[in-house]
Amino acid sequence: MTEIRSPCVSPDENCKIYTEIAERREQPDPNRVDILSLLMSAQDEEGNPMTDQELRDELMTMLLAFLPFAP
Repeated sequence: MTEIRSPCVSPDENCKIYTEIAERREQPDPNRVDILSLLMSAQDEEGNPMTDQELRDELMTMLLAFLPFAP
């Protein structure tokens, strides 16, 4: 089994996201239907997939959009 290397050095939440993205790129599963898998299958008009940064930004946007904000 190949070791998945994360681009991160600290164990914060961003590193966990980038590690998950790296693992999914190394071991894609076409049967998955979660939001990360759907985003990873998206392509721009030229057929390019999202970068890791774009994937992370989209995931954070969706996460924050569903958090309740107290006045």
